[in-house]
Formats: sequence, C-alpha cells, structure tokens
Amino acid sequence: TAAGIIAMQRLTTLVGEGLAPPAATEMLLKNRVKSMEDKRFKKNDSGFICANCGNEVPPLGYSSRNHCPKCLCSLHLDIMPGDRAADCGGIMRPVRSEPDPKKGFIIIHRCEKCGAERRNKAAKDDDMKKLIRLTAGQQ
Repeated sequence: TAAGIIAMQRLTTLVGEGLAPPAATEMLLKNRVKSMEDKRFKKNDSGFICANCGNEVPPLGYSSRNHCPKCLCSLHLDIMPGDRAADCGGIMRPVRSEPDPKKGFIIIHRCEKCGAERRNKAAKDDDMKKLIRLTAGQQ
C-alpha cells in the first residue's frame, strides 16, 4: 500500500542517519528482500475491451498487454507490471511519449482518477502516428 511504502521510506531515512534501532534495521533488510521478490514482472497477457474507446484488444502474444493500440489508453490495474493489485481502476491517459534507443517508444500514462503516472513500453501494433504526436508534445 502507499502508506506502507511511505513508512518504509521514513524507516530507510532513519536507518541511513543511524537513528533507527537495530531491530528496525533488520526489519528493513527483510522487507527489501521481499520487495525485490515482489517486483518480478508477472505476465498477464489477456485481451480486453478498451474502457476509453470500446476497441476490442487482442492479447499481445509476446508480453503483457497493458494499453489499447488504437487510443493508447490503459486502466490503472497494476502496482507492479501484470500483478493487477491496484485498487484504483481509473483510466490512464497517455500524456507523452519518449523515444528509447533500446525499447522503442515509452508511453507515459497519467491516471484520471488518482493522478499516478506509469511508464509503459509501446507495443508493435500501437498507433505510430499517435506515438509521434505524443513525442512531439501534442495530444
């Protein structure tokens, strides 16, 4: 949860400043190991109907599909990629795109409901004209 993340950040600060008791330091190390285990990518490649435009979106086939290739919108469903653990469920609109020499385009989505931002790799079948407009600062 967000509160848990904030608490861990505060504890990390206290440990770093030498102000936390030894038991807190041990707890932080255990949680870091667990956090690293939880951060693994979970493939969840299922088709869906886009909540924004109604497009029928097929599974991607080579990775987890997380946004519509037509309008580039997504839903705020994941905390970590593919886990479907977020409670928000808001529509994530593309706000910009960045070219990446290794990954192609990276789409930055912002949730209309809670304001969270996420970075997602563009899929091979995404609307290239929309990606270029987003990269140029046009929505």
